[in-house]
Amino acid sequence: MTGDKRIIRLLIAVLTLSAVLFLMCGCGKSSKRSSIEDKLDKFKSKTSSAGDGEDPDNDSKDNSKKDSDDEISEDRKEADYSSADGILSYMAGDWYIYDPTADEDYGVLSVETDGSVSFTRSYDDKTAKGDIRLDYSNDDKAGVISSFELEFSDMPDGFAAYDIAGGSITDSGNFYITSFDGEDYLYLRENGNGESEIAFSAFNPDPGSFDYIPMEWIFHRKSTEDKGDDPVKNDTFDGFIWKQTGDDQGLWIQPVAGYTWDAYTDYTNRHYLAGAFAPEDFPSAYYTVDLDEVEPSFLLSGERFALPECFPLLMARITTDKKGVITSIEEIDQSEYGIYDMGSLKSEYSYDGLIFTYNGADYDISEYGVANAIMGCEECGDDWIIVEGHVNPDVSQYFFFNTGRGDFVYDVSGTSLIWKDDDIYTSLYLFRNGIYDLMGSSIGYVQDGEAYDLEFSPDGYSVITTCWKVEGETESTFTEEFPLLGNIDDAMYAYGNYLLSPCAGTWKAFREAVPDSALGIIMIDPPQFISDNVYLDHGEEDRGIAENVIFAAVKDNTTVSLDDGRFDGSFNWQTTGKGTEYSLYKGWSIRYTEIVPEGEPYKSISVSADGEVADWPIAVISGEVPQHSAYVQPNLNW
Repeated sequence: MTGDKRIIRLLIAVLTLSAVLFLMCGCGKSSKRSSIEDKLDKFKSKTSSAGDGEDPDNDSKDNSKKDSDDEISEDRKEADYSSADGILSYMAGDWYIYDPTADEDYGVLSVETDGSVSFTRSYDDKTAKGDIRLDYSNDDKAGVISSFELEFSDMPDGFAAYDIAGGSITDSGNFYITSFDGEDYLYLRENGNGESEIAFSAFNPDPGSFDYIPMEWIFHRKSTEDKGDDPVKNDTFDGFIWKQTGDDQGLWIQPVAGYTWDAYTDYTNRHYLAGAFAPEDFPSAYYTVDLDEVEPSFLLSGERFALPECFPLLMARITTDKKGVITSIEEIDQSEYGIYDMGSLKSEYSYDGLIFTYNGADYDISEYGVANAIMGCEECGDDWIIVEGHVNPDVSQYFFFNTGRGDFVYDVSGTSLIWKDDDIYTSLYLFRNGIYDLMGSSIGYVQDGEAYDLEFSPDGYSVITTCWKVEGETESTFTEEFPLLGNIDDAMYAYGNYLLSPCAGTWKAFREAVPDSALGIIMIDPPQFISDNVYLDHGEEDRGIAENVIFAAVKDNTTVSLDDGRFDGSFNWQTTGKGTEYSLYKGWSIRYTEIVPEGEPYKSISVSADGEVADWPIAVISGEVPQHSAYVQPNLNW
């Protein structure tokens, strides 16, 4: 069983997620559309002045639409949010759909208490009618009504981008509702694998465009609530972040309660605790943020905080101080189809002969190496299972199974593999009398006797090997101790974790390992599972002594190129030839296959982001401590 299909599906999911999150914040998009006020006024004037039968299009329009300043029914406060009917009672009325990239409305959705709806677009005055149905977020669970199914079955000509057989388009996903700062907000998010016809035709703010098709939508209307709720103080709670606003970059947050159930992913076979959320209180509260404690770039969706008046729309775990100021934001990872990932469940694994079984799925290790039998399995934290395969009496092959990827991603050959503190990247092993780290760098060599066991010293700063020696007819054992020089590739390994399991938690760990001033990291011949999973691959095979040179971006809108150049007499890098430029989202990487000279460099990785530029001349970076990565920082070359 191979992991090719799982790897491809995960990469597609990561690329799609990164692009959607980036576009949702409106980066790089401008709008030429007329204002919603003019369009809606035009629409209301037409529908109010026309008599029955005078305009054939009027049959598909709702003439009872109210202006957003009309009197608001107090019944909204009394709605029963524990039932679908109660929520529909609250939703009844006119909702204006908002485009955060253009900072304007572009249509109106009218909802009735029985679930019937109509949607009128401002840019062409076309109206479609249909129904919205609310249900529990998981079919076999109870308690959280947070999913919707929307159907437009009565559409005028030209409403859909294509002729739809039967005249019906549908979509489904999750919804959330709140009120604050004088307005109610309704959020719909599609949970499919791609844009539906509703996303492309009905709710597309830029009709006919393939460049920007949001799959999550914000609706708003005037509220009975003047302000909002009081903030939670000196506590940690789960909350839905609705909006960032104000000079102090404050956030409107709605506390939520959730329920969980055991689930699994069908493409990685990972068992995890799935979650869904519903509001504890419908009004949201306004929170200020301690910007010394909360760094948006550490959030996987941090770009949503980049613009004023942006709608971040994050489910997060919030911590506040005694004044109600936010001191920590931890994103709650999304799984699939609107379900949240609340953490791994205990893995179930076993082995028999050459077959390793993980959560019911079988893997034949003969497809991954030369081992002829499995000798044992051991977990390292929640993310790794190490399978020891027998090769011969003197050598084992250790296979590294990553639970986030659901496959074997790495292997080493030797004996006595050890690690500390559930950190697989601290691994050491013996090969004959040599001691090596996970990257194969030499830690030490036993000159006399035969090394057969390894252990870390009590302080963790050295490794002790036990050796066997035969002199004549006398056998003896002794130990030798070798200092550990330390690991300076923490960021590289953290990036590897992110590639294997792309989620908010692994992104945060990687971003925290990189200096704030860095534009990214350079990796020279990193572990193969990193090289195999770069987003842009410009490596050339069969170049003999050439090595993988990889750059990973930590910021959106990062431009990178491989340039020719040289050092001048003052040891400043001078570019003599520009290579092709590529634009990367944060977390994306690009691989080149280049000869890494031990002498003077002749090529560089040129990087620009956020108005800053840096050149990283390609050269050997290892010193006394084996090193495979370095940070790319402005005005600080190799």
